[in-house]
Amino acid sequence: MGGILGYLGSVFLWLGLAVAYPFLFDFPYALAFQIVGVTALTLLAAFRNRLLARISSRGFVFTFVLQRTIFNVYYGAFLLALYPLFSSSVAIAGYSPPLLDGLPASTIVLIGLYFFLIAPRFIFSRLLGEIREARLSLLQFLAEWVTENPSYSWLRRGMRGVAQQLTNSGLSVAPGVLFHGASYSLFRETLSRTELKSLAEWLIHPARFQQANSVVRGLIWESRQAENVGFGKARGVFDRLVALPWQKAYGVTVAISVVVGAIAAIINLLQS
Repeated sequence: MGGILGYLGSVFLWLGLAVAYPFLFDFPYALAFQIVGVTALTLLAAFRNRLLARISSRGFVFTFVLQRTIFNVYYGAFLLALYPLFSSSVAIAGYSPPLLDGLPASTIVLIGLYFFLIAPRFIFSRLLGEIREARLSLLQFLAEWVTENPSYSWLRRGMRGVAQQLTNSGLSVAPGVLFHGASYSLFRETLSRTELKSLAEWLIHPARFQQANSVVRGLIWESRQAENVGFGKARGVFDRLVALPWQKAYGVTVAISVVVGAIAAIINLLQS
């Protein structure tokens, strides 16, 4: 996979630069681009396990940030892929170039960069499993709790994993309820470190319901009490997307596509 993505990326990258600088069409330059691109991603894939060992030795926070960066780059790469797509007749009626002929050199370069940007996502996959990431997030929150300046984003991710584990067990909790209840419990100083740690351990031992039974029910009750006294849920971006009806989610996707298409159309008009 690394070699294939390296080959495709280097070919398009070379072709785009060659359109701007014709001397690069010479065979040695084409071969050099392909050798460098294929070798770089092949070596990245070949030494994947060693790199994972180095990454994990840096601790959970570093691994989590790196994983999120890889995922963000992966999804951002699709924006690069949308530009060539909307550079065709779909974006501008009557403007119908062939696949590459007529496209500016910068657009072809973007196609090449796309393959390089998505490569780490395919090579490394997930550095942390979702459930184990949730467990480590709860433990990270507990570790920062000692400093009296914890990041509640860790608690949110951990409670999201608890809700997912409940779903896997055949139960369902409304999005954000557990985090809401945990936050209110911490506000009232009624949630202990032992209870949070028991939830973290239950995530990797889901058959031991006695570890999570009373804690989960208590958090749901705390969430209701918070609502009764006027403390609503502070939803994160993920929770807001999950709560969207499918019609609204579809509308948001279409709106983003239209905006990207309009930007590409404007750029093409300026370049023509």
